Amino acid sequence: MAPRFCPHCGPGYVEVETDDKLGHVVCRNCGSVMEENTIVSEVTFSESSKGAAIADGFQLDTGQARAKTRGTFGLIRTGSQESREQTIQNGHRRIQEIANQPQIRMNERLVQVAQRFFNLAVSQNFTKGRKAGNVVAACLYIVCRLEKTAHMLIDFADALSTNVYQVGATFLALCKIVSVPNLPLVDPSLYISRFATKLDFGDQTQLIIKDSNRLVQRMNRDWIQTGRRPSGICAASLFIASRMHGFDRTIREIVMVVKICEGTLRKRLKEFQETPSSNLTVTDFQTIWLEEAKDPPSFAPPKSRLKTEILPDGSSGRRGSKAAISATTATPTATPTATATATASQATLTEDDAAAADADVDGLLDETAGILGSDDTRRAAASLQSGESSTARSRSRDSESGGGSGGEGVADDGRLSELDSDEDIQAMIDVTEDEIQFKTAIWTEENKDWILRQEAKLAQEADSSVEKRKPRKRQKTHKKFEAPTAAEAAKNLIMSKPALSKKINYGVLETLFQKTETDPVTKPDADADAA
Repeated sequence: MAPRFCPHCGPGYVEVETDDKLGHVVCRNCGSVMEENTIVSEVTFSESSKGAAIADGFQLDTGQARAKTRGTFGLIRTGSQESREQTIQNGHRRIQEIANQPQIRMNERLVQVAQRFFNLAVSQNFTKGRKAGNVVAACLYIVCRLEKTAHMLIDFADALSTNVYQVGATFLALCKIVSVPNLPLVDPSLYISRFATKLDFGDQTQLIIKDSNRLVQRMNRDWIQTGRRPSGICAASLFIASRMHGFDRTIREIVMVVKICEGTLRKRLKEFQETPSSNLTVTDFQTIWLEEAKDPPSFAPPKSRLKTEILPDGSSGRRGSKAAISATTATPTATPTATATATASQATLTEDDAAAADADVDGLLDETAGILGSDDTRRAAASLQSGESSTARSRSRDSESGGGSGGEGVADDGRLSELDSDEDIQAMIDVTEDEIQFKTAIWTEENKDWILRQEAKLAQEADSSVEKRKPRKRQKTHKKFEAPTAAEAAKNLIMSKPALSKKINYGVLETLFQKTETDPVTKPDADADAA
């Protein structure tokens, strides 16, 4: 704001005149304008031609780039908005819509924080080339991670009906833009109450939540929580806690609520089964906190070295065999131990799960038997067997013809002898006759279309023994003209192409280079020679 004295008259003269309508401050002595277009906070009104009161000035909202103008009859016209203003308004409206959906329900304070994150994204041009829904979901999820609310990324993906991995990629990119690279890790205990309420445990909900949180703490101490997603830890804890209190919640029910796959839940249960806490009873687990902890996963031997599996009946079987697959399907290996029952040292799944697994195995065996007994499979297997026999005979002839050299074969045997002690190679070679027939039938059924096409191709090649020759293109012959002079050569060239142009008189061209007696003869200039 300008000082209240005239800069021309000096500080001693302070007589000024203020025009509130124009916002000018004028010196009365010299007439110089000291201030102009003064912005005032009070609201003034003026009268229109029809006597209506109209507020003077303009009002700018937060983030608005242009003022609202008044048209006829005192109506406010917003005018054309900038593209950035429209993007911000649409983003704020979309954030409000997603936050008010029933499966999310975020309060107004979190919504405002998400809107500020969206403003940062727009100022950094982050919305260009990306779906607005994914950017909005990423802003909301950043707020949930910072405030530690019970919302998962898949909740926002379901609200938008989009792929969760696309929303996750946008979320990671936005964290770098808005300078939030190190978000706090998600604590699985945040989701226990939410999932326990959906599973409907009745009056024992609080007890199950308490035991589930204790299981989460135990898994964290035993290095199970590190590097795993919190949803899998929550599912395993709720499954064990429900069995501890006598609720027969199946794996499918837990999976539908937590939104993970059955394999993830079984892996978490199997990892907990290997901890010392799994050998305790329910009462001991609720009252005793073991100081002993399991070693980190890096201390365990590599999985590639484990070649055998211990079956439930105490026998050992090779990984991938029929016995191991049947035993694993019938009785899950990731079953919780003594914490699931009060008297037994190890818990198993319910009879419904076992019956469902047996039904799946029976259905698979019936389907396999139907495939093996089809006519197409037998015919394809016979053709494959004949092809293998011909290949074996050709290999035997090659070995007999190349037996005299011997040097290279000895070298190969010396190198291949090192593979005799390899367990992986032996496991692939040592197969029974039943397994050979089983795998051959499966492969033949899967590739019978290809086998039939190969047979048709071979038959077609045998029928068409004579190859069709491609027609040769005739080469164009260029006529050669011999002329004693250049004029004769030019004439021959023109006459060889009569269609060169329709506007040329070829009769005149014939006499172009002919010499007549009336042609002037050029003689040298005598004066020029004398000079």
